[in-house]
Amino acid sequence: MIHKVILSIFLLVSLSGCNEPTIDTSTEETMKSSIQKVKESLPANKQEEFDKSIKTLMFSQIDMKNIFANAFAGQAMDKDKMLNDMKKSLSGKTGLEVIELAKNLKVKRAKEEEVKRTKREEAKRDYEIAELEALQTKKLLYGKNKEKLSKFKVISSTFTQELRNKYSSRLQPIIELTVKNGTSYPISRAYFKGTLQSEGRSIPWLVENFNYEISGGLEPNEKATWSLAPNMFSEWGKVNNPKDAIFTVEVEQIDGVNGKELLSIRDFSDKDQKRLKELEEKYQ
Repeated sequence: MIHKVILSIFLLVSLSGCNEPTIDTSTEETMKSSIQKVKESLPANKQEEFDKSIKTLMFSQIDMKNIFANAFAGQAMDKDKMLNDMKKSLSGKTGLEVIELAKNLKVKRAKEEEVKRTKREEAKRDYEIAELEALQTKKLLYGKNKEKLSKFKVISSTFTQELRNKYSSRLQPIIELTVKNGTSYPISRAYFKGTLQSEGRSIPWLVENFNYEISGGLEPNEKATWSLAPNMFSEWGKVNNPKDAIFTVEVEQIDGVNGKELLSIRDFSDKDQKRLKELEEKYQ
């Protein structure tokens, strides 16, 4: 007797869902009407979730990357295939099955996004570590070159602005430099960074680069004094030059025979130093 009761309950449970309405995608009309019937068959608290699930499953069949690629290539979108794929994802599904499928799809997408995010983070980390190592190498070379460049000495430097002639009110900037080549190389061109700054002020009046091609070169242990006239329409000509301003010059690069670069500190900038500090704080 007990066995019969259990069997009856089992059959009732098995057959209880048999009459649930399902989505019929044979035509657009039947699809619309059957979706409405399936929705109405659900409890009120599930109907809004069903609507959202329908949209999720339908839009899951749209490959935006493929659409943009085809548009870029001038190819029309295959609307029939897209519609058929949407119908397949919904065909024969009950309301609860639609909701469950949408949940599973969201979980799957979340996992895929997590994998992509992890790969992006790993790729970014690898790139930044390589960048860090490259900057450390550049800084090491910068230090070595700076020490060697210190032998090419700027003994004195002045910056003035003078009237070009009595017929012009424009001021001609003049840079006076005395240098000594303490390196073991003959120098054909030297590159400098000039800074015009008043004592007690944190911001300079002017920071500009300039260079000078040395006629006949400058041999080891030779000294020279140059008077250079930068373009009066450049920043050199526009700057306000207070009487208390001090003009300092740093050697950034020297070229040797045939204009070939010998030593340079120009490849490691303040921007590089800032970036290096950021990466070292992050990974070391």
